[in-house]
Amino acid sequence: MQNVSVYTVSDITRLIKGKLEREFPELWIEGEISNLSKPVSGHIYFTLKDDKAQLQVAMFRPKPSFIKFNLEDGMKVLVNGRITVYEARGNYQLIANQIEPRGIGALQLAFEKLKKKLAAEGLFSEEHKKELPSFPETIGVITSSTGAAIRDILNILKRRAPRIRVIIYPVRVQGEESAGEIEAGLKTLNTIDEIDVIILARGGGSLEDLWSFNEEIVARAIFASEKPVISAVGHEIDYTISDFVADLRAPTPSAAAELVIPSKDELKNRLISNCKHIVNAMRSCISQQKQELESASSKLAHLSPQNKIESLQQLVDDMLHRIEVRAREMISKGRLRTNHNYIEILRHDPKHLLSEKKGELSSLLLKMRRIIEIKLFRINTSLKEKEGVLGILSPYSQIERGYMIARKMPGMSLVKSITDVTAGERLSLLARGGEINCTINEITEKIWSK
Repeated sequence: MQNVSVYTVSDITRLIKGKLEREFPELWIEGEISNLSKPVSGHIYFTLKDDKAQLQVAMFRPKPSFIKFNLEDGMKVLVNGRITVYEARGNYQLIANQIEPRGIGALQLAFEKLKKKLAAEGLFSEEHKKELPSFPETIGVITSSTGAAIRDILNILKRRAPRIRVIIYPVRVQGEESAGEIEAGLKTLNTIDEIDVIILARGGGSLEDLWSFNEEIVARAIFASEKPVISAVGHEIDYTISDFVADLRAPTPSAAAELVIPSKDELKNRLISNCKHIVNAMRSCISQQKQELESASSKLAHLSPQNKIESLQQLVDDMLHRIEVRAREMISKGRLRTNHNYIEILRHDPKHLLSEKKGELSSLLLKMRRIIEIKLFRINTSLKEKEGVLGILSPYSQIERGYMIARKMPGMSLVKSITDVTAGERLSLLARGGEINCTINEITEKIWSK
């Protein structure tokens, strides 16, 4: 062993740790969360894995409190941190600084895909759910023979129903062979006539641990079971495909035993409740019969002869009253119509029309007489005015004023100028009081000023 370096475990582990920390000071790693653990210390631990490898991850307080979403098994995440070595175990691990969600993990995705497929086929439909027996005598249990689940179930069944018979079909509740064993257990227990109900049970675990109960062959075996099946897998927050297919889901194995065998108090309460229902039903029935009797009595009273007679009498009175009212209305309308017609006849009577026309004619004659009188007055007045004017313009008026009118004799033509006469001719002069006959001696031209 000369010239050969010999290391202690601590030395080599420390050297590897230093090399890893220098090589990977900070990095992001994508993977699926599994085996998530949240101890009271406030740290969190989980396995980050993919389909070929896995890596332990630790995140120390207070960094978990900064995560804004709930970490769950099966969740796909991005983790930021540094690679180091946990010397006490000699394991390398990732010390996480930050965790970000990265969609749903492969197992969770497979779970959702199968759940959607079986739901579409109707395996979860309520119409296929079988009713559990009220008082089973034999119960079949499919679970691990060494797990806590079977102990919890047996303890509760022994306490509640000591004489009940339990047939256990032991299976592996996780691992590759588990689903096939569970399927075989369901088929086998269905061949035992004495079994009234089957409990399929397992304690809590990660999504990977419970995966056998998410296998399609298990789901279809539960659906095909002729006996009612209670699924009691994991804890209250864990849901598997078998829970959806089973006729009843129990949150835990203990709860399954309690559901299949009710306690004395439950039976007592159930009996009291049933008695109350019966009493209420009887009261309801009596009340209904009473109402029907009252209704029949009312109908019988309505159909009696006396009621018929009274009803007809009332009907006759009512009709007479209507006839009286109607007759009064008709008489009133007839009177109004008669008065109207009488007025119309009077308005179109020949005597009445002749009287109206006479009155109109008298009025017209008075108007015409008045107009004629006014016209005659105006004419007389005008004639008098013209007569006055003519009187002023008359030649005799000029004579009365002292003028004379000369006329040449013997023709008596009017002399208007000295040129109309010559000396020696005879003239007739009209003057006030008479006529003067004379002879022209001389004619003298003279210009008169106006």
